Amino acid sequence: MDIKIVIPSLSRADILIERTLKTLEKYKVNPSSIYVFVVEDEKEEYKKKINNSFINIITGKKGIAEIRGAISNYFDEGDYILTMDDDIKNVYELIGEKTFEIKTLNKLNTDVYNIIKDGGTCGIYPVNNPFFMKPYISHNLRF
Repeated sequence: MDIKIVIPSLSRADILIERTLKTLEKYKVNPSSIYVFVVEDEKEEYKKKINNSFINIITGKKGIAEIRGAISNYFDEGDYILTMDDDIKNVYELIGEKTFEIKTLNKLNTDVYNIIKDGGTCGIYPVNNPFFMKPYISHNLRF
């Protein structure tokens, strides 16, 4: 399964590098499966700061709805996409009433693949707070 990691970012190249990209590196994610969506005016800055020619830097219009539209239009139907915020320090899963940092993205990729292949979408919850994490999959649109 080929899951593409998509990260929309605006004016936060340093945060992206220090948090999400460092986290993905820790999990040994192939840089060529990482797609960072930025506005055209910031593309060169992101390229220079990220300094990894394998990470894909794609442009879209400013605004969350516009960048999400650019993401949807960029990929082909049937592509498996996992969206992450640009400030993820660690990835946690809820087990019972407690959260635990995941040690590998393999299980997450399998879980994401199974959700997406059945027509769902998936993203990484940005905060380690079990109160807001639910032990079920929702099938309606939310963020």
